[in-house]
Amino acid sequence: MALRITVDIFSGRPNPVIEVDGPDADEVLRRLKPGRKLKGREAVEPQLILGYRGLIIEQTGAASGGLPDRFRYVHGNVFGARFSHRAEDENFEDFLAGNTGLLRRLSLGEGFPDLFRKEVERSQEAEAEHDEKAQRRQLHAATGRDRQRGEIVESLGVRCNLPAHTCLRFDGGHFRSHDDTAVLIRNHARYAARNARPRQRRAQQARDKCRRN
Repeated sequence: MALRITVDIFSGRPNPVIEVDGPDADEVLRRLKPGRKLKGREAVEPQLILGYRGLIIEQTGAASGGLPDRFRYVHGNVFGARFSHRAEDENFEDFLAGNTGLLRRLSLGEGFPDLFRKEVERSQEAEAEHDEKAQRRQLHAATGRDRQRGEIVESLGVRCNLPAHTCLRFDGGHFRSHDDTAVLIRNHARYAARNARPRQRRAQQARDKCRRN
C-alpha cells in the first residue's frame, strides 16, 4: 500500500507532496480510519480560499481502510465523493508536524512544521468564524420571517398562505429559500394604492348621486 499526501497550503507555487508506503502508510490509514458519519452543516466540506486548505490523500494502489481512493482531511474530518466522516485521529495534523512527523521529510527547512501548525490554527479560526456568521444569518433570517409575518404580511392584510420558510423581499416579491425558486407576488403598496383609487372614485360618485337626488 502506498499513499500520496499533498499539503494544500500554498497559492501560486506547487504544494509539497509526501510519498509513503509500507508501515508508514498503514499508520496513516489507521489514524484516518473513518469514525462517526458527519451530519448537517458539519458534513459540508469547508471552502477555504487562502492558506491551509487540508491534506489531499490518494491511495495509489487498491483503496483500503474503508476510505475512498482520494479524499481530503481537514481539522479532524475526512471528505470524499459522497463520503464525510470524523477521522479516528482528530489531531492527525499535529502528528504530521511532530518531532518525528512526516513533514520533516520535506526539503522545506526546519521551520516548515511550525509554519504548518500556524496555518492550521489560522484555518480553524477562519472556519469557526464562517460557522458563526452562518448561524447569525440563520437566526436573523428566522427572526426576519417572524417580523415580516407579524409586521408586514398581516398588517398589509395579505391573506395568502405563505410557507414558513418564505422570506419577503421589499420590492414586493418573495423567494422560497429551500429550492431557490423565485415566485413573484404583487407589490403590496402599489396594489393597495392602485385599487384604492377606483374605490374612492366610486364612493365619491355615490355621494354626488345622493346629493343630486
